[in-house]
Amino acid sequence: MNIVKSKEQLEREIVNRIYQDYKALRIITYQTLAADNPDVSPLNCIQYAQTILDRILFIAFAEDCGLLPNKTIAQAYQHSDPYNPKPTWENFLGLFRAIDKGNATLNIPAYNGGLFQNDPALETLKVSDTLCEKFKDIGEYDFASEVSVTVLGHIFEQSISDIEELQAQVQNPDTKNIKPTKLSKRKQDGIFYTPAYI
Repeated sequence: MNIVKSKEQLEREIVNRIYQDYKALRIITYQTLAADNPDVSPLNCIQYAQTILDRILFIAFAEDCGLLPNKTIAQAYQHSDPYNPKPTWENFLGLFRAIDKGNATLNIPAYNGGLFQNDPALETLKVSDTLCEKFKDIGEYDFASEVSVTVLGHIFEQSISDIEELQAQVQNPDTKNIKPTKLSKRKQDGIFYTPAYI
């Protein structure tokens, strides 16, 4: 029984640590996008930040589980053309297109999922190389052994509530820690993930 408890405790600690890192990165991504893209509404910046992080998280998981080539995120971050320098964000946009449509040269199959479908608004965002480096850091987690589907389920579930709270705070900046007043998306759509240790 102690072995089971220690495994469950370890999983809880991993979930909490990774989610806290992920949540902090969402705030940094939102704040950076809002500062660097003043013509984009704060609510749209929240949505774009979450879309980008969902994509990066999927890629990090897929590369460690053999669904995408190993070190895909790191290569997108590190690739540079000395004859035609460009922002690192353009490499990530190219990676997103490759995952959506497929790219034989990169050994990436077409996933054709809604997560990576073309979004012209993302294409026009200014995203700093410094922020892209933080995206690269997500790929450094060991998604093959440390971050299970259970952990990912928790991250995606908790993200829904956190995004609603962030949106409410942006809409009502004078109020701290405001909770959304309407029925939350998690409750409305019945999105609840039960970790394996329950």
